[in-house]
Amino acid sequence: MVTSGLLRWGAALAAAVLVAGACGASDDVVAARKAARAEDQNATQAPAGGVTAAQPPDSGGPVEGETQTTTPAPVAAPSPGPSAPNASSGTGAAGAQDGRTTVSTRATGAATRSTAAGQPAAAPAAPTQSGGRDAAPTAPAAPAPGGGPAPAGPNRASDTGVTADSIKLGGYFILSGPLYDLAGRDPHRVWQSAIRYFNDTGGVNGRKYVPSAIDSQIDCGPGMSGLRKAVEQDKIFMLAGSFNPYLTPCAGNYLDQQGVPNLASDGIDPKVLTFKTTFPMGTTHYRYIRIGAKWALENLKATSVTVLRHSDALFDSVETGAREVLGDKLKSVEKVAYDEGNLAPVVQRIRQANPDVVIPYLNPDRIILLFQEMERQGYKPPKGIHGLASMVLDLVPRSVGKFAEGIQGESWVGVADSPGPGVQEMMRAVGRYAPNTTVDLYSAGGFAGVRLATQVIKSLGSDVTRARFIDAMHSLTNFDNAGMQPPLTYRPGQHEANRCMQILEVKDSRWRFKNNWICDQ
Repeated sequence: MVTSGLLRWGAALAAAVLVAGACGASDDVVAARKAARAEDQNATQAPAGGVTAAQPPDSGGPVEGETQTTTPAPVAAPSPGPSAPNASSGTGAAGAQDGRTTVSTRATGAATRSTAAGQPAAAPAAPTQSGGRDAAPTAPAAPAPGGGPAPAGPNRASDTGVTADSIKLGGYFILSGPLYDLAGRDPHRVWQSAIRYFNDTGGVNGRKYVPSAIDSQIDCGPGMSGLRKAVEQDKIFMLAGSFNPYLTPCAGNYLDQQGVPNLASDGIDPKVLTFKTTFPMGTTHYRYIRIGAKWALENLKATSVTVLRHSDALFDSVETGAREVLGDKLKSVEKVAYDEGNLAPVVQRIRQANPDVVIPYLNPDRIILLFQEMERQGYKPPKGIHGLASMVLDLVPRSVGKFAEGIQGESWVGVADSPGPGVQEMMRAVGRYAPNTTVDLYSAGGFAGVRLATQVIKSLGSDVTRARFIDAMHSLTNFDNAGMQPPLTYRPGQHEANRCMQILEVKDSRWRFKNNWICDQ
């Protein structure tokens, strides 16, 4: 049975849902994994305009000094614990045929659980950097708490996880289980690259980060066990840039009770906006669709639109936002189950509605099935397809070939070829420390989180405490994180800081930057 918990996970879970998601991978899953790894290696061996200096190997293992909080990896997909949403058994797997990824419609016992997360796609080329790979960060000065001066004086052990020369920084990732290769390795590597980069370029007011990675696997049960150990035994100072943010709604109340700050890499579930110490960096379902609908009207000149959404109640806000913006131009709404394998009737209904723009907001595995079925039926809406963030992964255009050319989508964080010095820093760091790593809108969130944490901690001077960090976040005003995100403002009781998206477009089977921040205020 599909639950709202699965929907929250599925809305952002892309390649991992598509090609893994089963306990005991089938032959086509294994083939898809090998094909994806081979494509990533080919992409990083000769990057167009990328980092050209000799790069060190990176195994994806812990950085020097990094602790990893783990829970035993399950032999089969883990059963939901008391705090874990139920699983579904109907997610499709992908196989490689003739150089293209196809989606199998048979059930594979998917281990897709809980709430929002994402996954890697093909590694985009890193932009050429004029500052060289060892250039110092170009971050603007972070604001002091309340706008006042940062306390001066010698560093000391000022709070849990903080010593005179170190800060223990936590992050949760899928570090074991069937989704590691596709949804855990690259987000963890980008996070590691951020920590190495800022440590190597001076640290934070004389302190260096000590990374502590938490194995959240794919379930709130083991995820919360690992998080509690990291907070109560390993004594992390805070969380920043975590991947696998399905854990964020599960963890929010606990982190509030412990007073632990969390710069979360998601925000699609409105529940996360209610927590006191969690500061989501992404946007909600509701903002996604409103921005996409406005773009369709104003830039694609849509006069009639069909929206595709999943059937879970959490996606009701998608339909609400679409109706608010589109009005009578909303021609039809199609509800698609997570495990719906035959999308031919859906495409036929869309053709009967005859919209000039289609906006799909589905899991990427269903989006690939949708596009493959559209191609089989020889159908494409006359003014285009504008997908939301869940499909902005290079795996999608790679899987459907030329049909994807010109399709547009949205990203809440700057990615490989987006403008801004923060994105350049990210690509330089990844190129130096983990050159075989995929960078997409989900893994990029790890760098954005560490970067934002660094700037706010710098503003605290020598007296670094959790309470002062949270106060500083609550006074953060129009902080743009060097172009990685739109200007962010947080206040007590108002944590919806990001209501903006960048527009991207598929060119040559890759997502490319098209337009800077479009906001819904």
